[in-house]
Amino acid sequence: MPSSRPSFPSVPLAYSSSSSPPTDPPSPFSPPPTTPLLPSSVLSDPPTPPFPPPTPPAPPTPPDPSLYTVKAVLILDNDGERLLAKYYDETYPTVKEQKAFEKNIFNKTHRTDSEIALLEGLTVVYKSSIDLYFYVIGSSHENELMLMAVLNCLFDSLSQMLRKNVEKRTLLENMEGLFLAVDEIIDGG
Repeated sequence: MPSSRPSFPSVPLAYSSSSSPPTDPPSPFSPPPTTPLLPSSVLSDPPTPPFPPPTPPAPPTPPDPSLYTVKAVLILDNDGERLLAKYYDETYPTVKEQKAFEKNIFNKTHRTDSEIALLEGLTVVYKSSIDLYFYVIGSSHENELMLMAVLNCLFDSLSQMLRKNVEKRTLLENMEGLFLAVDEIIDGG
């Protein structure tokens, strides 16, 4: 009896090299295909310039902190004449320049009651006692409180050594003690 079944085309079981495998539809969880968005010429490194770009100038830096805070110590009498002058740097290298500076500082300070002055780019702290004027001088950016501490220490030391009699006559009689006190308080500036 003849069969009444319809015949179906035969399906090959193996793929030949010329045919491609069937593709599954993309899964919603699979990553998107990777294709570059920009051409490869844009993605390559830019050419390096022949010279490096100029660097901007560095901002000015404040002076380095230093233990050398005192530029000079002066003790002048009522007439502005020096009894002691000790300079710790080369701001005023000659005696003539030092005397001119001392005269200028005395003229600016002997009639005022303040304790601090800025003169010729320097910070000057001073104190008077009977017929003497004591000065401690530092740079313009120096801490005035540090300079005032040096001045107070010098004055208090002399006051103790001279038994509270800080005047020109007793100071001249005890100059070696004055030199020793200044050398001990201020070590090279």
